[in-house]
Amino acid sequence: MTECGDHLPAFKFQYKGLYPALDEAARLVPSLRGKLEYMVGEVECSVCLGSRYRDDVAAVRFMDMTMDQVCRQPLGRLLPMIDAWQPGESEKKVAGDLLDEVRHRLQFLIEVGLEYLTLARPAPSLSGGETQRIRLAAQIGSGLVGVLYVLDEPTIGLHPRDNARLVGALKKLRDLGNTLLVVEHDREVIANADMLLDFGPKAGHLGGEVVASGTPGTVMKKRDSVTGPYLSGKKAIPVPTNRRLG
Repeated sequence: MTECGDHLPAFKFQYKGLYPALDEAARLVPSLRGKLEYMVGEVECSVCLGSRYRDDVAAVRFMDMTMDQVCRQPLGRLLPMIDAWQPGESEKKVAGDLLDEVRHRLQFLIEVGLEYLTLARPAPSLSGGETQRIRLAAQIGSGLVGVLYVLDEPTIGLHPRDNARLVGALKKLRDLGNTLLVVEHDREVIANADMLLDFGPKAGHLGGEVVASGTPGTVMKKRDSVTGPYLSGKKAIPVPTNRRLG
């Protein structure tokens, strides 16, 4: 459920009897939360249409679009639109530095393969990999050095064709003078690592030992390495003939 500007009192009046009661019941008896969730859902406000802007803010336009329309544009489409905008002298005085900052931030997000996202996308709807890549883009833009970054499966949710861009972003962060520790199973990312630590000899409680270490070329030659044969091409994971539906 959303709230917007002057419509908040009506919102409170409509739901003040129902939602607090459900919340209190779920707090006292946790098992009830799952049973009561079907009674509560998020719906767009009929006035602001989910933008959560007040009337005066919703009336503001940029490039003949409202702020809500701008925020709903995919980043890959929004950046060319901003690049194509030719501000006047007075507009440059007001928004010149701001536009440069927006361009840089959008470029970093696109570099890590997030051009399909919109600025209006709710944070809870992002996958773990998307959240990591957003943080990665922010760190690239910050220009920090001497920092240790730990990333867990940053390629999750990323199309394989965009892996090269992600690897490029990781290298850019490394070249700034930082150290990256990446937990990953993607072959392209592993092959571009400066140093590998291959854990095994099997998974779960049968693993936990460093069975091989070194550059990707070195690990390929280690007999005890499980990852090496897949990097060298001696082994491969077959493509399933039957795809799971849904």
